[in-house]
Amino acid sequence: MMWRGQSSTLFTLVGLLAWSSSFDVAVAGQPEAEACAAHLSIPGQKMFHATSGQVKPGTDIASVLRAHLRPMIMAGQIRLDEGKQNAQLVAKCLLLLK
Repeated sequence: MMWRGQSSTLFTLVGLLAWSSSFDVAVAGQPEAEACAAHLSIPGQKMFHATSGQVKPGTDIASVLRAHLRPMIMAGQIRLDEGKQNAQLVAKCLLLLK
């Protein structure tokens, strides 16, 4: 069960991680993003594949992650701690799609 404060903390964390990771990722494409995702944990791969179709040039990665992460947690597809642990790495892989 997710507490009210925990969900806002998760979304803040996802936003900050996506923003901070945008500075050290070079522009790439689908093959590079898929290769990056292959190195993620199973929950990270689930997060990547749930959000990768929404990423286009100009997309706010943090918003995409927030929109998909909470329903995944509420549905039991991933745990809150898994979301927190994988958010930064998933964001880096998603940035390769931009």
